[in-house]
Amino acid sequence: LVIVAAALNAFCGWSPLTVHRYFDVPLAIGFLLIVAMLWHGPRDRIDRCLAWRPLAYVGTISYGIYILHGVAQWLVWQVVLTDGVMSGPAPLRYLVRLTAAIALTLIAAACSYELYEKRFLRLKRHFQGPRVHPGPKPAQLAFDT
Repeated sequence: LVIVAAALNAFCGWSPLTVHRYFDVPLAIGFLLIVAMLWHGPRDRIDRCLAWRPLAYVGTISYGIYILHGVAQWLVWQVVLTDGVMSGPAPLRYLVRLTAAIALTLIAAACSYELYEKRFLRLKRHFQGPRVHPGPKPAQLAFDT
């Protein structure tokens, strides 16, 4: 992605306000390849990848990531790493900001989950109805008679 961004900078110019446009297609292709690997790859390798503890924890805190990523990105872009504080080429500034925003998002989501969400998740057992065991399937009833 860095090479693609550098090439786009050289040939098309670079604007911090439109830098995200340059990453849309490579990111989409990357995610497409990941989905294809998960769909058609060997099951044991996929299961091992998805069971990797850091990845599983990201899945656990994913709601916090979804809710807090905008705030974290705004803080990094507007407050922490303004253009007056950082110098250097635009692609480097963008990558530093992106890395800082991802790190802040993950930290905030983990704190939100551990300090706030877990307490509410423990309450759900009080609101579950009685367990109902399903009866026989209709096909079983037809053959039993």
